[in-house]
Amino acid sequence: MDAFHMLVALGPLAAYLLGLAAINLRGRPLATSGLRDLVVLAAAVGGFVVVGPMELFLPDAAVAVFGVWTWAIMFGFYAACALFLALSLRPRIVVYNIAPERLHAILAPVALALDGEARWAGASLLLPELGVHLQLEPFRSMRCVSLVSVGPRQSIDGWSALHDQLVAALAQERCGPNPRAYSLLSFALVMIAMMTWKVWDDPVALVDQFRDFLRM
Repeated sequence: MDAFHMLVALGPLAAYLLGLAAINLRGRPLATSGLRDLVVLAAAVGGFVVVGPMELFLPDAAVAVFGVWTWAIMFGFYAACALFLALSLRPRIVVYNIAPERLHAILAPVALALDGEARWAGASLLLPELGVHLQLEPFRSMRCVSLVSVGPRQSIDGWSALHDQLVAALAQERCGPNPRAYSLLSFALVMIAMMTWKVWDDPVALVDQFRDFLRM
């Protein structure tokens, strides 16, 4: 793989891993919506899509007409597909850097404050007045928990209110760094070292590779 393709493929992924490492190394949990989480993941793997199927199936006829703007159209199409997928999935909240037992303890009073009829059934939580029914799905190896909707009838406004209140509650929480973050950081630094070495080895060729990529 040449330097330019390596930068495009590994650059976003390395940035994503650095971000995950930073989240898991800081001293408090972070809650984010499922929509935001999936959009960021799509951006992280987007480099592989660009140097893979997007470049492979780039229509030459469109390049002849639109020139480099063809890439803008392709990027827009990929972004639209990722956004459509994110919006079509069930509502979800992802909480990083927290144990499921601790999140359960924090979520319980938040749920009662939002809905006096809130009740638990194992790892499932029902808030009937808020229109939210969810289940805790832990990813213990990464100390991450997803709040995933259960059932077809869900209130988007209810999920938004739950997200806001959970973020406020987690702002007061403190925790130690996740040891797994060092693995993420190591992978990211290895990728950055590979890209740096590739560019340093032949920086002049990078411009030619960029022109070939754009079909210029």
